[in-house]
Amino acid sequence: GIFTSRYGVAEIKNFKIEKNVLTYDVLYNQDGQRLAVKFRAMPRGNSVIGSLDYDLDGDQDTLDFTGKRVEEKKPEKPEE
Repeated sequence: GIFTSRYGVAEIKNFKIEKNVLTYDVLYNQDGQRLAVKFRAMPRGNSVIGSLDYDLDGDQDTLDFTGKRVEEKKPEKPEE
């Protein structure tokens, strides 16, 4: 698969789902910098909680995240 973010587009590697835990890796190489990110997420209905470990040229950290599916708003039909 493909992962798109503000850092660009990268191929998703090592994608797997085990015991309701989704994991995958993303690697960016841009302007001489290397950004590696390992995602771990647990879907819960229309939401997700997880964490990501990143390594930006040796600068490493872990961040938590949450997400929620939002319904697309359908365009209003013009009145006749």
